[in-house]
Amino acid sequence: MNDLKPLCYAPFIGTFKQSNKYAPCCVSQRWKEDSFSDFWAGRKLKNVRGKLLNQEWPDECIHCKRKTEQGVSDERKIWDKHFETIDTEIDIDKGNKIGSPFFIDYRPTNKCNLKCRMCFPSASSQIELDLYKNKELEKWFDYPNERLDSNDTIDEIANFHVKELKILGGEPLIDKKVDYLITKILEIKSNENLPTLRLTTNATVLNRKLLEKINKFPKTKISLSVDAVEDTYEYLRTGANWKIVNNNINYFFENEVASQYVFNIVLTPYTIFNLESLINWLFSLYKKGYVFICFFDESCENYTNLSCVLPKHMEYVKKKIFNWYKNNTKVAHNLKINELVDILYSINFDKQNYQKFIEYNNTLDNIRNTSIINIDNRFKDYK
Repeated sequence: MNDLKPLCYAPFIGTFKQSNKYAPCCVSQRWKEDSFSDFWAGRKLKNVRGKLLNQEWPDECIHCKRKTEQGVSDERKIWDKHFETIDTEIDIDKGNKIGSPFFIDYRPTNKCNLKCRMCFPSASSQIELDLYKNKELEKWFDYPNERLDSNDTIDEIANFHVKELKILGGEPLIDKKVDYLITKILEIKSNENLPTLRLTTNATVLNRKLLEKINKFPKTKISLSVDAVEDTYEYLRTGANWKIVNNNINYFFENEVASQYVFNIVLTPYTIFNLESLINWLFSLYKKGYVFICFFDESCENYTNLSCVLPKHMEYVKKKIFNWYKNNTKVAHNLKINELVDILYSINFDKQNYQKFIEYNNTLDNIRNTSIINIDNRFKDYK
C-alpha cells in the first residue's frame, strides 16, 4: 500500500469501458483488453499508477496534463472528490484494498438518434452510418470495429460492488443493453447495495418505463448534454428538436426523475456566439428553483475546440461572458460561469486548427445540406 497522493486517483479507483477498450477514465487514452480483470491487473495500468504516484504524467493522461499546463481546471478534481467518499488505500498492483474499481464508466453501444458535430462514430450509430455512406469522412473518423458486449459481460458489471455506475452511449434511453443492465442490477441487489446511478442523456426522448426503473435507485444523477439553445442547438446536434428537448428537461426536474442534475456543456466554435443565450436559459431554469450543476469543457478534437475561433470573435465573447459574470456574480458562481470565464481566457488561437475546422464543417454541411451561416452571419469567416 502507498500513502502518497498521486497526481490522479482515477486508475486506482475507476474504470472506463467501451466494448473491448478500457481506460482509467473517460478522457484518458484507451486500449484493448480481453476482460475487466486483465485491465485492472494489467502491466499497462500498473505503469500508469506508478508514474502518477511518482508525480509523473503518463502518456495516457495527456488531456489533463495539457489542461494543467494551461492553468485550467481538469477532471482530477472529480477523482479527488470520489476518493474522499471511500475508505481505502491505494496500491500499484491492486489499485485499492478491494482490488476492483469503485467507479465504473460504461458505454454499452453507440446506438444514438443524433449526429452531433463534435461526436464520433464510436459514440453515435448515426455518424457511423454517415461514415459508411460518405468516404470523405474517412479523413476525420475511424470505422468502429469493436464488438458489442454480451449479456454475460453485462451480468458481470451488474454484480460488481461499485459505489457509482456511470452509463453513457450513444443515447442510453434508447439502448436495450442499458435497459437490460438496469433491470439486472435491480433483480440481484438489495436496495441498500444499489450503487449511485449516473446516466448521461441528450434528453431528446422520454423512455418512461426505463425512467421508472432508474427512479428506484436511491441516488441517481442525470447528466444532460446541452451546449446551446434554439437554432444553434439544432444545427450542432443534428436530428434534435429544441422545443422537445426543452420540454423534456423541464419534465425531468418537475417529476424528480433524479436526485441530482448536471448540465454537460461542450465548448466548440459552433456555440461561441450562442453562449450568452445558453447562460440566460440556464438562469431561467435556476429562477424556477431547479437545482443543478454546470460542467463546462472543451471539445477534445483540435478541429472542433476553441483554438479554432478567430481572435476578434474570442475577444467579443470573452467580454460578453465576463460582463454577464460581473453583473450576476452570486448566480454566476452557482452556474460555474467563473469556470467558463477561466476557460475562455486560457484559449490561444491556432490558425491550422481554424483551417481544419473550416474544412471539416464544410464537409458536414455538404453532406447534410446545411449551412453554418444560417445560425449566425459571423460564421461567414469560417467558410
